[in-house]
Amino acid sequence: MQWSEPSVGSSPYFVHLDFYNEISYVCYNGGNIRGFDKDGSVQFSASANAGYIPLKSFLNNTDLLVEEKETSGNNRRISRYYSTGSYSQSVPITVEVVAFAKKDDNTVFLFGNESQ
Repeated sequence: MQWSEPSVGSSPYFVHLDFYNEISYVCYNGGNIRGFDKDGSVQFSASANAGYIPLKSFLNNTDLLVEEKETSGNNRRISRYYSTGSYSQSVPITVEVVAFAKKDDNTVFLFGNESQ
């Protein structure tokens, strides 16, 4: 990869990076999720719902699953985004996600630690 994105401010600019199908998915502290190709062109763009920041992502087929955490609390959830970046749905979770693992096209395992 031969591109970069400038940081803004002194707090962490991005919180997680994942790589799927030649796209780098970046979860930003400001609530955005973007997918970049090898040239730095945006191939995916989504925004977490108000009051949440994205922490981790996992691509399952064409849908991006994202662990999100409340900005002013400890509630967490898994949100699903279509390949267009459009929000689909969320489910609450009670763990901090450590990893995702695909079982098949319709099932993803979620591994995590109990939240404090």
